[in-house]
Amino acid sequence: PAVWQLGTTPNLTHMHVQAMDQLREAEIDDELRQRIRRVPALSAADAGVEVHTLPQGPHDVGDNLNLHYLILGPECTLEPGKPLPGEVEAYFNEITGPQNPRTYRNNILALAPEVSRLAGLREQVRRWLGWTRIERSDTYRLLTDLQKRELPRRKQDAAHGLPEAVVAAYNLLLAVDETGQVRA
Repeated sequence: PAVWQLGTTPNLTHMHVQAMDQLREAEIDDELRQRIRRVPALSAADAGVEVHTLPQGPHDVGDNLNLHYLILGPECTLEPGKPLPGEVEAYFNEITGPQNPRTYRNNILALAPEVSRLAGLREQVRRWLGWTRIERSDTYRLLTDLQKRELPRRKQDAAHGLPEAVVAAYNLLLAVDETGQVRA
């Protein structure tokens, strides 16, 4: 323990940092969206409620008498106390654009992620993807037997709590209030 030694064996933590640095934002976004879709607690609704998980835009949400429950995508993050972004309000006000206004605005409830919690979730997904990348890379064969046994544990630790983190990030409910304004 009192002696340090240099060697040719790669450091698992350093490999993880390098793997995370090589991730593209699109990879993280894709995995994040898959994780959001896989959490049944977000999309649980009563019979007759139309659930729209990660709609691409207002055109994906019908304008009928049914109650529409939206789970908005990561691009629709909100900061409490700040004005709602126009793309979020569009789900309540438009069908295909400003020239086609929505008739049944109060039949929509939307669940949106809070910006700081989503950042934590993204980082957790990024850590998990880093371990996955090591596991699938050519550098995996350079790991010692001990590191090969440690890698699944670290990957599992990164995955632990991901569904709960998704639910925690989606903590803002949006609806039209009695004055006709969209409120979070």
